[in-house]
Amino acid sequence: MKHPGRFIFGVALLAVTSYALVTFLQENDETKIRRAVYAAVLGVERNEPARYGRVLSALYKDEYGNDKAAVLKIVADAFRDYKPFKVEIKALKIETEGEEATTQIAYRCLFKKSDGAEQIYYDAGKVIASWHKETSGWKIVKIEYTGSQEMLFLPVVA
Repeated sequence: MKHPGRFIFGVALLAVTSYALVTFLQENDETKIRRAVYAAVLGVERNEPARYGRVLSALYKDEYGNDKAAVLKIVADAFRDYKPFKVEIKALKIETEGEEATTQIAYRCLFKKSDGAEQIYYDAGKVIASWHKETSGWKIVKIEYTGSQEMLFLPVVA
């Protein structure tokens, strides 16, 4: 063999890639939902609408009549007034049944006003999300929110 190092590297790369592929294909629905929740939280912390918006279904509709576009606008308006600082998931309970799932997410959010004030605000609550398994993965079709209505719904005028 001319280059035994390349051969060993190639075998090792193939083994790692195979393991990652098998692990990904064997993920259960609960793991996929958990991964989607944490990706959305990261998107909120970084103010990346593409990341947190990805978890919402095009069929989203909540008890207030909001669809996906309305929820994304509400969040964008809130980010104009507040800067997410940190979102901590305190508890995450996932129940799946076929193509449907429910998550209960207890969280704490620390944030600041966008005007540069140093005071840190606090919001703790629970989100109950209803999920549906779509061809592109698990998506949220409805959210029920319990927490300080001032934070989530401050920019909305009835």
